Amino acid sequence: MAKKLYPRRADGVPWKAIGDDEGMLLKLKTGDYYMVNASALRIWELAAGPSPVSEIAAELTRNFKVSEAEALRASRAFYHRLEKTELATLHDGPTKPCAGSGPLPRRLSRSADRRAWRKPTLEHYGNLRMITPLN
Repeated sequence: MAKKLYPRRADGVPWKAIGDDEGMLLKLKTGDYYMVNASALRIWELAAGPSPVSEIAAELTRNFKVSEAEALRASRAFYHRLEKTELATLHDGPTKPCAGSGPLPRRLSRSADRRAWRKPTLEHYGNLRMITPLN
């Protein structure tokens, strides 16, 4: 049996949904910003600390047309990528919730409302320090 992993978004990483299909994450410490697709943005939103990846994957099946097994595999891979870029941390147990986070939000309720699933993407888009000093 695989151990439960509890993802938590890193502090100092503001983010914003851009329309319905993507979002942007900004790593304040470095000025790096990343673009994510809709699947990745939902996975990011759910990385609040108190819920394991298995519950997050189940929630994804209610939001997207994806099997729980695929949602679990994609979520784990995406959270490991976020951890490598220091955008999130993975823990063996529940952590303190991120600021402004509560229980897993039930975004969509009817299966007919589920969106098409695309493999979660995280694309390093640039660095704001190259544009203007952040100090």
